[in-house]
Amino acid sequence: EAEHAEKMNISLAFFLYDLLSLMDRGFVFNLIKHYCNQLSSKLNSLSTLISMRLEFLRILCSHEHYLNLNLFFMGSSAPASPSPSISSENSSSCSSFQDNRIASMFDLSPEFRQKHFLTGLLFTELDAALDSEAEGIIKVQRKAINAVHNLLSSHDLDPRCQKTEIKNKIAALYLPLVSTILDAIPHLHDFSVLDTKTGKSRSSEEEPDTPSLINPNVAMAVAGNQFDLKPSPILISSISQKVYTTLSPECTRNLLTCFLWIMKNVEQNVIQKWLAYLPTMQLNRILDLLYMCVSCFEYK
Repeated sequence: EAEHAEKMNISLAFFLYDLLSLMDRGFVFNLIKHYCNQLSSKLNSLSTLISMRLEFLRILCSHEHYLNLNLFFMGSSAPASPSPSISSENSSSCSSFQDNRIASMFDLSPEFRQKHFLTGLLFTELDAALDSEAEGIIKVQRKAINAVHNLLSSHDLDPRCQKTEIKNKIAALYLPLVSTILDAIPHLHDFSVLDTKTGKSRSSEEEPDTPSLINPNVAMAVAGNQFDLKPSPILISSISQKVYTTLSPECTRNLLTCFLWIMKNVEQNVIQKWLAYLPTMQLNRILDLLYMCVSCFEYK
């Protein structure tokens, strides 16, 4: 029975929430992992079970010491040369190592999920919700996005997290979210193109699955020639057969807010080195995402 299952799920979440303050963190994390694996093994495509896992994680992530439980204080900047005395001889290999290290900070890798357990679980559920095509998944997607958005809001308002260096480390903890949002571009509500009949954005079938070429109007604005960012058709390099569900304006706005908060608060040299490492097509995706942010948040 769904109602009883949801109540048990919430009760277990609060019980484990309390245990995190009383027992060894690793032991409680194993209990959490076991429970999530049990839910995943039972018809993972069902939106109800994804929703239950999200509610379970939302409660755990509201813990007062959530950041410390995720070891967010571990180094977020690029590592130093492993052998300074010979760094000049191996500068190219060290540089490549640092580039790969910074690029990996934006990936939801097994290493990230092991090091930052609760955050990794939450991001995994967000990815699953955005990729799922199950019935009723729209509500689950909203719950997943709101869970991440509320976490970032709580960090931003937390008096313990007001120092710049702390916000840098928090933003570094959420870097894999940037890749998730870039992959979710086809799902996002387009605030720049309106349907004259419905007043809504164009249909999901018109959204590109792959990185689009940069809008000419955006290029002109970046060049400083004009600020009248009128929408124009986005060029699609290839067509995918997959039909994407379009997120609501509210969900899209929350995702874009998360993206901008991370980009604002993370160490700027990390962003610069990451951008220098990316291929052209991925840079185009970032420019498209920034254009969506302009369309969403511009003062009308």
